[in-house]
Amino acid sequence: MNAKTILSAALVLTALSMRAAQGQTPGAKIPVEMVPPPSGAGPVVFDGVPGQAPAQNMQLSSWITGDRCGCGGPCGCSGPIQTELFFRIGPSLVAGHGTIADVLQTGLYMGAGGKSLFFDPSATSAWTVELSIANINNHAHAPTTYTGIPLNIFVPQNPASPVTPPDSTGALPPQRVFFGKNGVPGVTVRDYNRTFFDVGGGREYYLCGSAGCGAPTWRVGCDTGGRWGSANIDFNEIRHRSDVIGGVWLAAHSDIEIPCGCCMIQGGLRVEYAYTWSDILQIQNKSDVQDVNILFNLGIRF
Repeated sequence: MNAKTILSAALVLTALSMRAAQGQTPGAKIPVEMVPPPSGAGPVVFDGVPGQAPAQNMQLSSWITGDRCGCGGPCGCSGPIQTELFFRIGPSLVAGHGTIADVLQTGLYMGAGGKSLFFDPSATSAWTVELSIANINNHAHAPTTYTGIPLNIFVPQNPASPVTPPDSTGALPPQRVFFGKNGVPGVTVRDYNRTFFDVGGGREYYLCGSAGCGAPTWRVGCDTGGRWGSANIDFNEIRHRSDVIGGVWLAAHSDIEIPCGCCMIQGGLRVEYAYTWSDILQIQNKSDVQDVNILFNLGIRF
């Protein structure tokens, strides 16, 4: 092996060692094994401390430390996008007047769903998109407290005293009855149940702290949207009636958030005004209902 070959090999090894050094994580130090010094030599010195190896520069994930985007300053031209799951429950107060609204008592609202939060760079405000389901159940006042409701419907005939003769198959056809007319009392409501699918959007504002901080925060917000679903009303005299219903809502809320690992646990109060359109009691009766829902909100954001 001549000198030229040895020199070329040394240059290649030097270039490879420089590439390996450049590939290390910034700020991290290459681990050094403790090798006993040669006999008669003095102690090995690391970073000015005799006999001590340099400490490793280890860092925990930001999801463990809570130091995420939005805590302490902007995080780029667009803020983070997070998800929130929630459960809501509380009294549903009947507002306004109408044929059905006048006979209903305060009901129970239960709802659950999720929403996406699109934060600004500072993570102190966000636009939201929400999908959820909700159920409102109201019992009616005692029938003695209001007059019956007029209905024009078909009901099964009593086989013991039929009003019209059987048809060609021998079955008794249903009988049309005008409740609330011609001496026939109107019907009375037992309970009213509504189930909705909600789609909405809103705005959140963090008045104390920001969404990215691993510390308690206080936020307020408002949202609105539309709902679509079904209604079922039970009577004391006849079978139930069902109908497809629609509505809108407008709400405001205030929540306290407490960090729990990589998530934020929420609790707060929500006040919601809602209007439901329906003709479940036929066109001659006003079946629309207005509600004021006072809800306790419990959720988790991550």
